[in-house]
Amino acid sequence: MFFFFFQKVDDFVSEMFQYLNIEYQREVAIKDKRIDFILKGDNNLDTIVEVKETKSNNSELIINAINQLKIYRNIYNKQKVNKYSILFFFSNVDKNQKDYFLKDNIVIVDIANILYLIKNNEGLINNLKNILPYSIIDVIPEKIELDKYLNYKETSEKEKSICIEDEYIRKIKTIKKGKEGSREFEVIGEKIIKLLFGDYIYNWKSQINCNDNLQRIDLIGKVKKQEGFWNMLYEIYKSRYIVFEFKNYNDEITQNEVYSTNKYLYREALRTVAIVISRYKMNANAKKICSEYMEKLLDDFLIGLAK
Repeated sequence: MFFFFFQKVDDFVSEMFQYLNIEYQREVAIKDKRIDFILKGDNNLDTIVEVKETKSNNSELIINAINQLKIYRNIYNKQKVNKYSILFFFSNVDKNQKDYFLKDNIVIVDIANILYLIKNNEGLINNLKNILPYSIIDVIPEKIELDKYLNYKETSEKEKSICIEDEYIRKIKTIKKGKEGSREFEVIGEKIIKLLFGDYIYNWKSQINCNDNLQRIDLIGKVKKQEGFWNMLYEIYKSRYIVFEFKNYNDEITQNEVYSTNKYLYREALRTVAIVISRYKMNANAKKICSEYMEKLLDDFLIGLAK
């Protein structure tokens, strides 16, 4: 499980370098060592990069990564290696720590810096939220000038900010209602849900078969451990996973859609809550069934507390 998380983080870093037009090599073998990334600068010098995935500011992990970078520099071709090496650290790092290691020509790029580098790319921001097991809603992007370290310069194109919300609204309005536009409604709906809830839910999966391949879930995500509404869904309703269903219907949601969605839920798999995305509201019968279902889960929770 941890391998796949690390793999996703490295994949994200690769996508970020592509977006920033930085030439790179991945998993470069030097003697008996394997370097995460080598960046190619305009000065024909190679910048050594190490990537560490963590959700906390772990000083020991930072120091170990710094020592690793120093080892890589010592065994790398002296004529080709850049003065600076870079540590991408997927957590917040104190400015004093950054300044301290900069004296050794080690540049620490933390999660706030990463958010700054991708601030105008909604796709990369959503990808980042999706792979992280913790929320970054309170992380403020912090400027970092990479050009100081590897001759990288932001282009004017990357300074243009795109209002992705307006673009999604425009696309939704063009989708035909009913079966003909159902798949397009799902695709746009999935992007919107990830944009809205990416700070709270990650590890998204779409078009998932369940119940012996007899049914297919449109979208499912795992709730990140945190306070508030999403944590309540886990603590009270025992739902670590949230199911999303998209209904591009011409009319209100009925009890039939509620019953069919309910078939996707499975208590033992910590999958007890579903959210239906529809153009129209629910009718009275559908609301009644939903209320009864949620009340049953709440009763079970209270009975568990009383034991």
